Amino acid sequence: MLKKIIRYVKGYLLIEICGYSPERFLNLCRNKQISIWGLIPCDNCYQMSISIKDFRNLKPILRKTKTKVHVKEKIGLPFLLYKYRDRKAFACGFFLCIAIIYILSLFLWDIQIDGNLRITDEAILEYLQGRGVKHGIWKNSIDCERIVKDIRKKYDDIVWVSVSTKGSFLRIHVKENTDSIKEVQEDISPSDLYAKKGGKIIDIITRSGIPKVKIGETVKKGQLLVSGQVEILNDSGEVTDIQLQHSDADIIAETKYKYYEELPLKYMKKQYTGKKRRSFGFKQNISKKFTSQDTFISYKQWKIGRNFYLPIHTSKKTIFEYKKVPAVYSKEEVQQLLSLQFEQYLNDLKEAGKLIQSYNIKIYIEKEKAYAKGNIILWEDIGKQAVINIDF
Repeated sequence: MLKKIIRYVKGYLLIEICGYSPERFLNLCRNKQISIWGLIPCDNCYQMSISIKDFRNLKPILRKTKTKVHVKEKIGLPFLLYKYRDRKAFACGFFLCIAIIYILSLFLWDIQIDGNLRITDEAILEYLQGRGVKHGIWKNSIDCERIVKDIRKKYDDIVWVSVSTKGSFLRIHVKENTDSIKEVQEDISPSDLYAKKGGKIIDIITRSGIPKVKIGETVKKGQLLVSGQVEILNDSGEVTDIQLQHSDADIIAETKYKYYEELPLKYMKKQYTGKKRRSFGFKQNISKKFTSQDTFISYKQWKIGRNFYLPIHTSKKTIFEYKKVPAVYSKEEVQQLLSLQFEQYLNDLKEAGKLIQSYNIKIYIEKEKAYAKGNIILWEDIGKQAVINIDF
């Protein structure tokens, strides 16, 4: 790649050699250390590329081998400048463009952060901006070691930081300490456990307190499950004191949930008209081109090569026109939509720590609406803390 650039800057010629003995011409070029490349045979001739300097040294060889040379094409920067020698504005603009690109390469135009999970990019960028590291600063003023120390000093959760500059962007790679979990102060005030929902007791795991229910027993909402009042008895079996504890237990019960989700059959459907508008620019404002429209915008930061980012952000905006028309869900659409809603409801239950044992859901379609209805059997912890307030 570098050799091609050097050849283009110096300029070269695409020539054709014809005559009695072109092979002898090639041998003499090799002996005279004349560099040629891109050799292609065609009929009784050869096409090749040669530098301007070596082309001027071909006369003795051409005379000796009785061959003729024809210049097919002139390639390179010297010929381009000669071609546009009368267009001073073009030449000035060309060199001005090169100067601008060189000047832009001296500044930082993009900051990329990766490896962070809990700490957002915006938080790190805002902190760096307060320390003078921001877009548009002179690249040589960036002290990577200082940035590493500042980030580790600011964020205790970050255990490793790597900062490097490539082209016109700054790359920051961090590693967070995912094992560090801050201790939460536990509530150890005296309390009882009550049922927040009725159900059949499946399992009891008591860590502190006195259980008041048994496995297999059916309890109601608000019923006492575990008592934090522990009676102290004497040898005669009489209560001499009451010790208050913080009740801690897992009371797993089989509970029933009633599920109901309704869907109107008539709705307004988007119907795209096929009309659309595109616009390009440096900054896009979402303006109303149609009465009803969907807008899609994509942004791009321009760069030269892989690492030379430019301070130029362009955007492409596409607007699609649509109109709303009355529509009715088909039987298949009703089943699909209600099934998706039910699956989302089950996922919410699982995320809440509930174990789904079984469910019986049916879909009913009437004249104006459709609905899904049924029961869901779950295993869940039904214990609810309640602080003990007692006077002795």
